[in-house]
This record gives sequence, C-alpha cells and structure tokens, in this order.
Amino acid sequence: MIAGLERDARDNPQWYRFRVACLVGLAYFYIGVILLSGLALLGGTVYGVWWLFTHSRVHFQMMRIVIPVVIGLLVFCFAILRALWVTIEEPDGRVLAREEALPLFQEIDRLRGLLKTPRFDKVILSHQFNAAVCQVPRLGLFGWNKNILMIGVPLMLTLSPDQFRAVLAHEMGHIAGDDSKFQHGVYRLNDTWQMLLDGIAEENAAANILFVPFFEWYIPFFYAYTLALRRADEYAADKAAARTVGAEKIADALITLELFGRRMIAGRKNEPHGAGAEQRWLAEALAEHDDLSDDHPCLRNRLRGVGQINRPVPEPTDQSAAEKYFDYRLIKLAESVGINIRFEAEPQESPAALDGLPDPAPSRSPTMPSLQPIGWNG
Repeated sequence: MIAGLERDARDNPQWYRFRVACLVGLAYFYIGVILLSGLALLGGTVYGVWWLFTHSRVHFQMMRIVIPVVIGLLVFCFAILRALWVTIEEPDGRVLAREEALPLFQEIDRLRGLLKTPRFDKVILSHQFNAAVCQVPRLGLFGWNKNILMIGVPLMLTLSPDQFRAVLAHEMGHIAGDDSKFQHGVYRLNDTWQMLLDGIAEENAAANILFVPFFEWYIPFFYAYTLALRRADEYAADKAAARTVGAEKIADALITLELFGRRMIAGRKNEPHGAGAEQRWLAEALAEHDDLSDDHPCLRNRLRGVGQINRPVPEPTDQSAAEKYFDYRLIKLAESVGINIRFEAEPQESPAALDGLPDPAPSRSPTMPSLQPIGWNG
C-alpha cells in the first residue's frame, strides 16, 4: 500500500492530498458525531424533565430514575470533553532572549523574510541534539498554534555556521507556504491522535467503548496512509533550504549529521574509526534504502532531491555554529541547559575578565560534551 501511495503522491499530488484531507476529516467527523450525540441526548433528557415538571404531575419514583440518568449523561459528556482536550507540551529547554544571542535572532529574521514564514512566539534553547519547529495548539484538537523554534546546543556545536543555517532553513521550510503548512499539520496529527487515545484510556468506560476501537484502527492506518506526505514534507523542506542557503550547505549538514551518528555508534561498540572511516560510513549510508518505520527519507534520496548525490565528506570546520552565534556567552548558555563544554586547552584569562567585564570568546574550539544525542529529526 505504501509504495502505491508514494507513487500517487508523486504522480498526482493534488488527488493524494485531497484523500489525506478526507482522512483527517473522518476523525474530526467521528469525534463531532459522538460529541453532538451526547450533547443532544443530554439536552433532550433535560428538556423532557422540564416538560414533565411543567405539564404533568411528577411522581417521586419517576424522579429516582430521571435524576441518575441526567447525572450519568453529564458525566459522560464531561468525560468526552476532557478526553478531547489534548494538551501538547512545549519542548523542553529554556526560552532564549533576543539580547542573549542577537546574531542568531538576526539570522532567524533573515531566513523568515526569505521563506515568508510566520514569526516565532518563542525560541527555546535545549540540551537535545536536535532542532525543530514545533506548532503547539493552544486549543488542543481545535488549533490556534503557537510557533516555537527549538534549537539544541549539541547540534550547534557539531555543525558549521553554514550547515546550521541550512538546518534552520529546513526547519522553517516546514511552515513556509500553504502546502508545507498542510503537510506539517498532518505530520503533527500523528502525535495528536496518539495522545488523544492515551487520554481516552484514562477516562470512563463509556468513552473507551466509543473511541478506543475507532482510534486503534484509525491511528496505524493514518500513519501508513500519510507516510508519503510526511516524506514529501521533508523533501520540500530540504529544497527550501537549498533555495535559501545553497544545496551544498544542506547536503553538508545532512552528511555531517549522518556521520556524527555513526561515529557515536562506533564509539559505543568500541569499533575503530580512524582514517577512512568517514568515507566508509558515507558509502554505507548511501547504500541504504528508505525505512518504512521512519518518516524521513534515506540520505541518498535526500541528497538526490537537492542535486547533491555525489557530495563528498565535508571538511572539518574551524568554528562551530554555537561559537559564531553565542560568542562569549556560549559556556553560560550551554550550562543553562545542563551541558558542560570541555576545551582542548584552557582559554587564557584576560584583563577584561579581571575587571569584571564579560569573558572574551574562547581561544580554543570546544569539544563535544559527553552526551547521548537523539538525532536531528528534520
């Protein structure tokens, strides 16, 4: 099924997107029918009680039946509403103020202008080896998103400034233009439906009976049916980065992060990774195919998508993105998210530091802290 859907997404994207939109609508329609049915039943019961009070003599025995029914319907409707009020948490980390990293915010502003993306409500600095644009709905299933840019310090320490700009442009490309917004919205719904199912499981038995069978069928089907769309979203974001900062830069970022992950794996397995290891790892990565359990296309297909299939291993960088954009605040900002940076050599103390002024930029490049990166999710 997935191969056929990917073919449909490539050959007739508008028809495929229409079917995805109908599938999204199916879930909302089902939820709406259940909710409106419960409210209609409650309203009808309340009206019936009012009519009995105003048009006939109500016996005490009848009220002993009616009142528990009304209470039960109220509890049922409340349980449904509670289950539907899905709360999506903001990414972990600390809010980064503009004055703490002015060069970074200026770069974000520049890319926003080029890509025509909405403004970010927050920029969050994180300990994760990741960067992501997160749209957090204020009203759960009913939207009104906050746009949050999450940036991981370890990722910035790994990438060169040009590579990091490409990653930023890729992430912002997810919400640039109507097509990208739709694709990214569908991407986010996978997590939303699962959180809804988890929330329903904590409510009463009636909510379980009405919702759990439907969503246990719907969620895996929705994931499989929209996989081609989510991958198309990744290709579109890569192309947005290529147009904005250059195809070579996004290709270098993709390769650098792929090699970093393989270096970490080799280190945990105590495998040798000396001279020639990176060329071998790149060749191995380029030989891999798309994984049906992964939203992201394989490296070969992503490089081909930006016309860089023969891109070599990037040269080592003299300055990381973290050093460029955080300057002398790097150590303090890293420590604020729980990351301690080690240096190849201790920076020399300066008269400015002795006078109580801010420390100057480190005179040696920082080495990666001891961490377990989760990987860039693109």
